[in-house]
Amino acid sequence: MTETNRIHISSRRLRTLAFGILLLPLIAFCPIAYSQGASPALDLDRSGEVDPNDVFLFASIWQNLYDIGARNFDISDYFPLDAGNRWHYSAGEGQPTEDNFAFEVEVETETLPDNSEAIRVLNDYDDPGGTREGISDLWQYDAMGNLFYVGFSNSSEIVFFPGFALPPQTVPFSNGLAFGTNDQEVGETLNSSATATVQVNLNDTLSELIFDVTGTIQPTGFLQTFTTELGDFTDVLRLSFDVVVHAELDENSFDFNFFNNTVFFKEGIGPIAIDLSPDVNDVGALTIDMGIIVINGTPMPIVAQ
Repeated sequence: MTETNRIHISSRRLRTLAFGILLLPLIAFCPIAYSQGASPALDLDRSGEVDPNDVFLFASIWQNLYDIGARNFDISDYFPLDAGNRWHYSAGEGQPTEDNFAFEVEVETETLPDNSEAIRVLNDYDDPGGTREGISDLWQYDAMGNLFYVGFSNSSEIVFFPGFALPPQTVPFSNGLAFGTNDQEVGETLNSSATATVQVNLNDTLSELIFDVTGTIQPTGFLQTFTTELGDFTDVLRLSFDVVVHAELDENSFDFNFFNNTVFFKEGIGPIAIDLSPDVNDVGALTIDMGIIVINGTPMPIVAQ
């Protein structure tokens, strides 16, 4: 294989790694949940046909049809990160299972270079070999209740393809990427940037992959009803985000844009759906089908509400 071919393949795999460092696992295209009452008449995802994905996009684009008024909210109410919380997502009955996974808040925290503690949220796939299997995302709430994504950690080597692997390491960001705030207003945009250095094993040679990440996050409103594999949730927060990544590996550089991604949250429960379908990689969405939420120290099964 020529050096040019190796770099071309690496650039595709780096797209996967780059997107993983913000929040969400990459997921395969699959049928999706949708907000009650939507009925699109256009091929919104440009797939060549009007399909269930267009229903989801219709609800996302025209979400203000379902808003329950303008209001403020605390992100800590919608993304509780107590140890033991677990949210499991699936593509739905009869769909491929290889990308079904769970976020699980670990008991153990991660000590960062500034001696602060970060919450570890493990990516746990049903099937071996998931895109981000074994990676723990690192989160921090500050004293004001503002939430930041501060890096990631992997406890074992992750092989993306022969000759390209991620050795065990913790990757702290230069500063946290803002994800939500206390008393945040619907429509308020959060912009933040960070740098991270990742050790990669490229053809048995350790190299440094340097990321510059810019995130733009905006809560766009509340949906009256949102259907998931677990059932119907009401009064659901919709949060949209864009990510721009510049990566450098040795003498090569790569730029990736991930636009119009959405996460849906239920107060007191957490994220109930993840939609990456508008992204350039043609990935789809998963919705919650089971989970555990810890309330006053007691694990409770998540129910649609």
